[in-house]
Amino acid sequence: KILCFRNSGCGGGQPLDQSSVTTLVGSFIYLTTRHTWNKGKREYGRLLAPENELYEILAVQRRRLVQFTSDLKQSALDSVMQSALETATSLTGSIQISADLLDVANQWGKLQGSRSAGRFVIVGSRSQGLTETSVVDSLPNESFVNPEEIEDTGLQGVEMDLQLGQMTLRTKHLAALESEIASKPQVRELFGEHTMQASLLDRTEHRRRYKLIGLRHEIEYWQDGHDSCPALGEKWERDYDPAELHETERWIPPLFEPIRKAFFNGPMPPAMQFMMTSGPLPESVEVAVLLGIHQNIGGPFKLVYLFRHYRCVQVYECVSHARQYWYTLHFSSDSRFSLRHLQPSTNDKVHPTPNWWRRGAGNPYPKGIAGKLVSNISIEGECYSSCAIIRDAAHESNLSGGREYLVPECLLYGLFPEALLDSFRFWQDETPSGPLRHRRLRGYPKDKSGEHLLIVDIQRESSGPCIATGQPQRVVRVKRQSLAGSELNFRIIQRIAAKVESLKLITKPPKQGHKIGGTSVARHEKAKKFAVDDEVEVLSSDLMAGLDDKTIVPSKVLSENPDGTYDLEHSGEWAWLGTVKNVPAVQIQLRDTNYEQGMGVWIWEGLSDSEDDAWRSEDSGDEDERGSQKSDEAEKLKQTLTFEQFWELDAVLDAAGWSVEACEEALIRVASKEAGPFYDVKTLAKEVRENLPAASSADTISLN
Repeated sequence: KILCFRNSGCGGGQPLDQSSVTTLVGSFIYLTTRHTWNKGKREYGRLLAPENELYEILAVQRRRLVQFTSDLKQSALDSVMQSALETATSLTGSIQISADLLDVANQWGKLQGSRSAGRFVIVGSRSQGLTETSVVDSLPNESFVNPEEIEDTGLQGVEMDLQLGQMTLRTKHLAALESEIASKPQVRELFGEHTMQASLLDRTEHRRRYKLIGLRHEIEYWQDGHDSCPALGEKWERDYDPAELHETERWIPPLFEPIRKAFFNGPMPPAMQFMMTSGPLPESVEVAVLLGIHQNIGGPFKLVYLFRHYRCVQVYECVSHARQYWYTLHFSSDSRFSLRHLQPSTNDKVHPTPNWWRRGAGNPYPKGIAGKLVSNISIEGECYSSCAIIRDAAHESNLSGGREYLVPECLLYGLFPEALLDSFRFWQDETPSGPLRHRRLRGYPKDKSGEHLLIVDIQRESSGPCIATGQPQRVVRVKRQSLAGSELNFRIIQRIAAKVESLKLITKPPKQGHKIGGTSVARHEKAKKFAVDDEVEVLSSDLMAGLDDKTIVPSKVLSENPDGTYDLEHSGEWAWLGTVKNVPAVQIQLRDTNYEQGMGVWIWEGLSDSEDDAWRSEDSGDEDERGSQKSDEAEKLKQTLTFEQFWELDAVLDAAGWSVEACEEALIRVASKEAGPFYDVKTLAKEVRENLPAASSADTISLN
């Protein structure tokens, strides 16, 4: 039907009237908020008219729509705009509107200014108690009243922009998720082909963040991957040269040289340089590790594992997903020992297959060589942008107690058997990485009838180098649990967490350097530790003597020195500093660490007591002015348990023998004694044990 209005108002054609304007405005507002464009291959949600012809109608009629609505009186404008609002927020997009709609309609007005043509906002609401008679009586009067014009403050509740065919709710543009994002494999797998409404939360240089309306998910869309590989650690300082290997390494060339000469020796792409660790490998080593340097941007691009006993070579490639580095398996000289399902080629062969490649599979350069890293080596077409899908803690399927980040299966190739990737979908929780670079993933069954949950822990081991490789250990532990038991355990901890929060028994630990009870907390009670490649920040005044300003300098940890200092490489506008050696740990903090910001002033953990006091006194006036506005909501946030505290509550339940009723009664007793709040969950657990009711059933689990 909308195609019939393309030429309305042109030449001798039928002029635009209120009915046709209502149809056009309502239709385009509905399409921009509900329809995902440029997905012509899908079957579900396909339009019956070509998308380019629909958009052409808006381009042709835009000026006439703006002119016509600008001349409307109050009642007519309310009818058109309210109809568009009802259409855009309805399930079916019906444009039918009855005469009694105005008894609950909003009053619409215009925005002032030469740049606000075609922008209409709600300026008031009609009385909910008006009867049909009173509405009808009021219409003639409003038919001669011009709409109110208000200033554009940017704080309007609902705005209709006819220039763009766009509706804005509380400064958030409500629209269908962009097609380039909705077409990503992980988005299609998780949400299907359905059109999703999304609100743009923020936009930065490399990222756009969206809230999916009604789905309890967020999507972070990263337009590009890294244009550099991870930093090369100092231990990788020896070029691989078959002629200069030590006696204990003579087994490497017969295994690796055929692979290197066939796939990584140029001319297209150019030959790849491989690096080894300093010093000879031990005689007992069964696995050797090499790093392949990227031919264009440098840095470790390929991770090569040489298995001495299995006579097998496996190659991992560095990818950039949501601005994080991952290594994913894509090549194996013997597919029998590969954790990823790699099928040897069955194509016709011109020459006999050499023995070392009879069971080989994979592509040495799945996506070629470019000036930046790809995000997915398993898809066709554009592969540099990526999506991070984040699931809210309140989502019914989330059993982590915090927000979860979807880990696409393409990032986990070679980490554990691909059969697990076929049956489970993995989400990373908020477990702090710490010095061991710990990641915890939960594998939820893809099949609704699945009975198990997988807990995957990935971290470095502090017990020393691996016997097989001689390198620092990085282990993956996979534990299978009953899904029903995990859900029950999670609901119990959730219930105890709600009770602890309501009684205000636990509060967040104080920030380093803040004062408690009139005394200053020791700033350096515990030496800070950073890992190689950590993204950190330092103050410019700490790097250059005599510099008074405290500009934040983004940096990366290159190495840790024996005296506890660090060598840092600086980036951005401070890249000219190059590498700064022997920076004390006290002058460094992680780039994503919490900070407070007010009136353009940063509070820094390394401030002296006098500087800290000056910062707080400088900001105290503003705090007093805003104090009455924070009140209840700020207090509620203070009493919310952290992710770590939430999962430490099992110690409280252990103290009560996992009897929920006994635990809750003990918590009430502890609160009545005004012993809290506590910073440490273990201290609370001790109090619970001492305040258990005498007749508690310590060997039962109860959940009402």
